[in-house]
Amino acid sequence: MTSHNQASQNPVQKSARIRTYSITALASVIAVTLLVGSEALVVAFASVWAMAGMFHPAEVVMWVLYGLAFIGAMLAAGWFARLAWSAEMQPARVVHTESDAA
Repeated sequence: MTSHNQASQNPVQKSARIRTYSITALASVIAVTLLVGSEALVVAFASVWAMAGMFHPAEVVMWVLYGLAFIGAMLAAGWFARLAWSAEMQPARVVHTESDAA
């Protein structure tokens, strides 16, 4: 069932709402997500390694900290991937210049 707003649009308005996905946009989202995700993972594990060097906790505590760091890094990478996807998939804005008006 379509809403009243969608039903009252002409075909040109409806086609303007269709998003197109390009392979370039998809590749850039994947690449930037891998980059940021790997950086988040390295920072998380380096932080746990530094805390281990300072406090010398038990091995079980270390594994728990590494697990928490991994979960945090994956959540950060997922959040960033969602932001990158929404930024890349925005419809292109048409910029009107003065020469277009003539």
